[in-house]
Amino acid sequence: KMTLAGYVPERSKFAVGGDDYLTGEKTVTVTMRQVGGDIYDGTTTAEPQKDENGVYLIGTGPELAWYAANHNGASAKLTADISLGGYGVQIQYLAGTFDGNGHYITDIYGSSLFSYPNSDAVIRNLGVSGEVKGNGGIVEHHGLISERTVGYTVENCVSRVDVTGSLAAGGIVGCADSGSLSVLPRIINCYNAGSVTGGYGYPGGVVGYNQSNPSTYVKNSYNIGNCNGY
Repeated sequence: KMTLAGYVPERSKFAVGGDDYLTGEKTVTVTMRQVGGDIYDGTTTAEPQKDENGVYLIGTGPELAWYAANHNGASAKLTADISLGGYGVQIQYLAGTFDGNGHYITDIYGSSLFSYPNSDAVIRNLGVSGEVKGNGGIVEHHGLISERTVGYTVENCVSRVDVTGSLAAGGIVGCADSGSLSVLPRIINCYNAGSVTGGYGYPGGVVGYNQSNPSTYVKNSYNIGNCNGY
């Protein structure tokens, strides 16, 4: 795994052989995407513009931080790769659509990017990377909001976040729950490439702890990262 602040991390494999054994050296060339826009400094926020449909257009770290604190259920779309500069930003109670538009949010640290999304929430076309000391690379918890059942959708997403959780740790979703009305969370066309370490026997490459009844709907999704419990 190759990481550099302000760039989207890359993970690949290479073989060592021939003269490499004799010299003890091997040169590897890695191409990395640089993150555009302003990097979040942990304090500064900036209100993003909206399009004609009222969707926030987010292209910088400060804009993402503002949206997390003030979205009030409005949808958002990324216009560039974004670096959070090693700080935690968490979007709670998302009720609309968060469209990554094929971009990455990098240098996440501390908390998962989303917590308690609503039943109408859709998180799609997004890549994330960084380090989370919580329970999910993209979505942390899944439960009841004001006694309403949640059953959000995560689709076309990739997590390169290294996750360490004390209870249920998952590369995409930490804890999935359909609630009393059995509204299933849906994970479609996603994969995890980060490491997952979780306690109490509930680590998972895609979903950590599945409380859904029936089970969470998972389609065309997989894990290629290391997964360990303790």
